[in-house]
Amino acid sequence: MDSKRKKSLKHQSSISLTTSLKQRNVRIPYTKIFDPDHNIFLDDLPIEAKIINYEETKFLLSPYIYHIELNHGNFNWIIKRRFHQFRQLHNQIWLHYTKLIIPLPTQHSRQNRKLLEEIGEIEWPKFPVLPETFLIAEGISKRIKILEDYLRFLLDLVIFRRHPALLNFLAISPYSFIEELGLKGEEVLVKKRAGGFRSASCCVRIENFFTDLTGHWRKRWLVVKDTCLFYLYPEDHKIRYVMLFDPEFYADSGIKVTGIANGLRIRNLSRQLILKCQNEKRAKELAEYLNEYSKKNAKDFVHRNRFGSFVPPRKSQFCQWFVDGCAYFEAVSQAIETAQQEIYITDWWLSPEIYLQRPSLGLDYRLDRLLLKKAQNGVKIFILLYKEMEIGISINSIYTKRTLMRMHQNISVLRHPDAVRGGPLLWSHHEKLVVIDQKIAFVGGIDLCFGRWDNYEHRLTDLGGIFFQTAHKNDLIHSSIRPTGLLYRSVSQPMLDDSVQSEAEKNTPRHITKPSMLLQIGGDSFETRSVADLEDVKNNNSLFDEDDKENLDTIDEIDCGEKIDESVTNTTATNTLTNNTASNKSSNLRGKIRKHLLDKRARALARIRRMKTRLKRNIQFIHSEIESSESSSDDDDDYDDDGVGDDDENYEISLSFIKQSVPKIRKEFDFRTDELEGAAKLWIGKDYTNFIVKDFTQLDLPFQDSVDRNNTPRMPWHDVSCVVVGQAASDVARHFIQRWNHTKFSKAKFKQRYPWLIPKSLRCFAATDELPSYLTRAHKVDCQIVRSVGPWSIGIRDTEASIVDAYIEAINQAEHYIYIENQFFISQTKTHLSSNDGVKNRIAEALYRRILRAFRNRKTFRVYVLIPLLPAFEGEVGTTSGAAIQQITHYNYSTIIKGYDSLMSKLKLEIEDLDQYIGFYSLRNFDKLNERLITELVYIHSKIMIVDDRISLIGSANINDRSMLGNRDSEVVIFVEDQEYEFYYMDQKPYKSGKFSGSLRRMLMREHLGIYKVNKKEMLRMSDEVNDPISEHFWSEIWNKIAQKNTEIYETVFPVIPSDQIKRLDEIGAYMEQKKLYKHNIEKAEELLSEIKGHLVKLPLQFLIDEPNLNSNYSAQDHFIPQIVWT
Repeated sequence: MDSKRKKSLKHQSSISLTTSLKQRNVRIPYTKIFDPDHNIFLDDLPIEAKIINYEETKFLLSPYIYHIELNHGNFNWIIKRRFHQFRQLHNQIWLHYTKLIIPLPTQHSRQNRKLLEEIGEIEWPKFPVLPETFLIAEGISKRIKILEDYLRFLLDLVIFRRHPALLNFLAISPYSFIEELGLKGEEVLVKKRAGGFRSASCCVRIENFFTDLTGHWRKRWLVVKDTCLFYLYPEDHKIRYVMLFDPEFYADSGIKVTGIANGLRIRNLSRQLILKCQNEKRAKELAEYLNEYSKKNAKDFVHRNRFGSFVPPRKSQFCQWFVDGCAYFEAVSQAIETAQQEIYITDWWLSPEIYLQRPSLGLDYRLDRLLLKKAQNGVKIFILLYKEMEIGISINSIYTKRTLMRMHQNISVLRHPDAVRGGPLLWSHHEKLVVIDQKIAFVGGIDLCFGRWDNYEHRLTDLGGIFFQTAHKNDLIHSSIRPTGLLYRSVSQPMLDDSVQSEAEKNTPRHITKPSMLLQIGGDSFETRSVADLEDVKNNNSLFDEDDKENLDTIDEIDCGEKIDESVTNTTATNTLTNNTASNKSSNLRGKIRKHLLDKRARALARIRRMKTRLKRNIQFIHSEIESSESSSDDDDDYDDDGVGDDDENYEISLSFIKQSVPKIRKEFDFRTDELEGAAKLWIGKDYTNFIVKDFTQLDLPFQDSVDRNNTPRMPWHDVSCVVVGQAASDVARHFIQRWNHTKFSKAKFKQRYPWLIPKSLRCFAATDELPSYLTRAHKVDCQIVRSVGPWSIGIRDTEASIVDAYIEAINQAEHYIYIENQFFISQTKTHLSSNDGVKNRIAEALYRRILRAFRNRKTFRVYVLIPLLPAFEGEVGTTSGAAIQQITHYNYSTIIKGYDSLMSKLKLEIEDLDQYIGFYSLRNFDKLNERLITELVYIHSKIMIVDDRISLIGSANINDRSMLGNRDSEVVIFVEDQEYEFYYMDQKPYKSGKFSGSLRRMLMREHLGIYKVNKKEMLRMSDEVNDPISEHFWSEIWNKIAQKNTEIYETVFPVIPSDQIKRLDEIGAYMEQKKLYKHNIEKAEELLSEIKGHLVKLPLQFLIDEPNLNSNYSAQDHFIPQIVWT
């Protein structure tokens, strides 16, 4: 045989996957990887076998190796077998047939005999018995024909087709013909030693000498696919480990590297695996095959990629951005609804009860219910959560895990890391990803958790519908205008004053709840929550399952003569319960407050409604105003009902209370309900939050407010995320899979509830795939996934810090402007790494060099940097409780302006008019709460950078060492380069602006400048101004002018913190004593506030500029926190 032909056959064990089906489009779904006992073959499609060649060797008994070409549907592959392997197969098949015809008294035997009867008499083909040693040259062709016929005979009969001996002979497993896994790669039986993990630094020969003497070698079935290889149990085909192709992937063999003559070593960044093959020659062949296969079919993963990323740039992907949580959450909900196979979610924090579409018209778009629905439809859902140190972070991930996993067996949740098992104490998993079927991936800074949903309005209040009373003036809490700006004091739930209680109320036992209600009149839905003395009712609120709704009774009539509108009473449950506390002095109710009012009789009706349901699963039912009553309920099966609705005596007392109260209430408050208006709540329960006033607690009580919304404004949340479709989405999925498998191996290696995950082949991502209908603004881009990961976070030997390299490269490439929004701005500006208290990332240094280059070249260049006015930590500046706020503020300002080595200080030495090049900004809003003016910062949580309307970086990475160094927090960012352009202006000259990056930048600027809130003519004018981000007119007369004016108005009306007027901590008291308009001249204050445009303000760079010890005021526990935690 031609030597060249022999060589090509020697290395060929897989042939390409054809692009069109030869028979018909029959596929094994990808989800069958979770069910290895499924039908191995493509239904109704034959397996064709043909011996296409042979080679002669010096092996005495079986000198010939037969090259057998096999075809099954789209799959073609070649195997090599000797005659003695054919004979072993024949013996096992014949033994199997013999067992089938023996009439054993078992059901299995009867089924087999029935199958044989249906097949009829089997005519066995002739099987050769003459050893090949005695074959003459002319007899080999005849031998080939006999062996071909024998193989086809076995493959045509169902009773033999699935026999393990035949499957092993053909190199077939349940994973062979899953098209989404890619080619039919090599599959072979090997042996693996128990505890096969090996360190690269060990002495292989010495180690294997001892382990050969004491170790146990077990059979494993090795499978090679496009993106990875994995091995499984031969008996049940369950996967035991998945090994991804990566830049360190390499296979070699021999005694020098394995300590075994027939040993095979396979290495990647995560593992070194030692296997034992049939013989030394086979080990060498497999090593050569794996190296050649990986370079050809996994080249995207084994080559070194730009920025040192684990994946290369992807061309012509579709990407769409989302500004704020409203649009993002809705798109995520729509994507989840379209999932067919898998859903991957990883978040720093996840709240199961979060509503993804608002206002909510029921439970359909609550995250846990949405996931449950998909799980019931057979979709596999995998969720990775950061396992927090509970002593310092109160996100209660164990509650999230238990809540989700008890819903359905198709939902699997893992938490990582385990500090008690040697995991890191200081670092976290910070990615925020949602992946659908490995084809659609959401990447950004938005967790699916409380407090993140918001829109461009960034509202400060959410009293929902009609509420009971105005808040006490002295109880109003403004986190941004309190003496320290960060002070927190608990606000107790006010009780009804005895002077306004009826006799029935006074005589009611303490465990009888007197609910405080919120109503909606004229809206789609409403929520309310009672202030219950009964602790289990007060603290545990769940929603009905659909089956429970049938148990609800309708209150048709009350003895006092009040008729309830049945159509209203039977309204479907809509929004979730929320906690809104009634205050004392109901006689001082002031009529309409923001067009809402609560009739006290609704409280009584709600009580009787709750008592009559008598549900066994903790129900808090809501009743609204007599003529427009609606209800909302839910049951998440998390809590048992201890005494709710099962006490007839309580029911009678409540009924008596209602009968006595309603006439009095009617007399006190006489109004027409059809004249009132109301609206549904957008932030339900703990979703209404203000992190500076109070951090989260009791997250297992999701529908109980964490702050009193009648007294405390919410903290608006500004964020950015995006979605990508195509191969880049599969790269995001690959990152998730790598993290999941690492966590499974370290925590749940033998638990079947947590299966191994396998990346799909890139071949299944066709460029012609239609975009999902909910992606109406997607643009074609080139993009690359970059990340920060290391040994602890993903189980690799090296550290990947491709995010910081991508940021620096984008800054260096910038020609016109850089726009940054980030939660932090902590970076290095000096040339040596010991400056800035050990901060190491060089993003600030890159900005310094780029601005200095623009100045020296006399080029117009702008840098916009937006960060929050204050860190979102509970505490009080100037006291031990404010250590976290002070630490972050110290490092932010040290990077920006404080100290000789800060960015602004260094630039001022070179540039006199620095304001023409860089500006630092933030966001703030104002509103009215109970007829009092309030203000609050808009918390900037986005992590983005836009360059020249052509490059965008969107992800979870903050500008600090935690996110950028790779070996600390794990992060994911998408690096987007526009491929589609439209003409705008840059420095008053025509310019090709990228459709993705340019539209994102314009959207953000329009939101911050408040263009949506002005009249149409002004909106059109200002929209044109935003088109050119570096013109002198826009920079000075629009952006900076509005920011400056807004800042001055806020300073005039409110005692805002932070402020440039406060240079030291001891000046806060005097500053707060200044008379401000929001208290002393409300009319003038409202007049000034009406001139505010958008939310943009200047970051007060002189805030605490003279304070020498901003980061040294620690509490006792803070002394144990290393400085690297803050940076």
